[in-house]
Amino acid sequence: MKRTARILSTTLAGGCVLVLLLAAVGAAWQWSRARADAARHPPRGQRVAVGGVHMHLDCRGSGRPLLLLEAGLMSGSSTWMRVHDALARTTETCTYDRIGIGWSDAADAPRTPAAVAARLHALIDRAGKRAPYVLVGMSAGGVFVREYYQQFPQDVVGMVLVDSSHEQQLAHLPRDDQAEAGIRLLAACTWVQPLGLVRLLDAMAGSVETAPPDPATGPLPAADAVPALIATMNRSDACAGLHAETGAFLDALATAPELRDLGSLPLLVLSQDTARPLDPALLADAALASREHAQRRAWDRLQQALAAASTRGRRKVIAGSGHLIQHDRPQAMIDAVTAFVVTLRNDSDRVHANGSVLPH
Repeated sequence: MKRTARILSTTLAGGCVLVLLLAAVGAAWQWSRARADAARHPPRGQRVAVGGVHMHLDCRGSGRPLLLLEAGLMSGSSTWMRVHDALARTTETCTYDRIGIGWSDAADAPRTPAAVAARLHALIDRAGKRAPYVLVGMSAGGVFVREYYQQFPQDVVGMVLVDSSHEQQLAHLPRDDQAEAGIRLLAACTWVQPLGLVRLLDAMAGSVETAPPDPATGPLPAADAVPALIATMNRSDACAGLHAETGAFLDALATAPELRDLGSLPLLVLSQDTARPLDPALLADAALASREHAQRRAWDRLQQALAAASTRGRRKVIAGSGHLIQHDRPQAMIDAVTAFVVTLRNDSDRVHANGSVLPH
């Protein structure tokens, strides 16, 4: 019995040593590959120090008003890669990465909508960007830009919501078991990513949205756009940043106030096509198909409510598009936002807080 116990003890000790050794090797490999990724795929814009944290800001083009693009949950500047250059041909257009995402540093800092808005304001101020702004918020980014407007209304002359989230959506949308499973997966990823396991399995490559090219815009604008995005998602702290952001956003929605009035702010709401055909995989499962139809009906009502938040609100459904309009139908988004900006320029009644009229 004692001999058996000694054998078991030795085996367990050896197993622990082997696990620790593999973890150390994996961590060293992950560190080396992440460092190589950073050198191979540098940020496209500038990194600006905000409160001791460097954040990535990518501004292109010239002209006013300045377009500020706020990405959806768990995504950053790369989500706009199919529309950024085209929008910048009309006016200066800036994208950025929130903390812990893309090329922005990780930070132990609040991620509430109020904190996100205040941090964006500090970022563009430090970068020397000046109002007037048109805020463009996609999905959760819509909540963030509406909060920005509440804090800094004097700087904002227009808003575009791209299939935006709604502050009260948890009370109206069906429960999403897949989303809850995804949060649990992110929590696990937070622990194993620094050990290189996520990179070894090439898990991030399968999570990147690579929609087929829109016939109107053609392929992605940069040959290395997708590899660069995958590289940022393979950072050792990427999953931790995504998990923290998701949890903070869901907590914010759970206690969010009613949708706030946007007054007479010029507002364009771009919405997905809820009448588009269901995916064949959903059609094969009656329960999933029923849930999808219920979610689309509820989402459509929420989009209508968003458009009604301003007396100058207008809604446009993008035919054939799903939630990721900037990926599914980039040219439709480019056309709609460009027309919105041109209309603002031609509207002599829109006067900035400093008394200057938007340039014609």
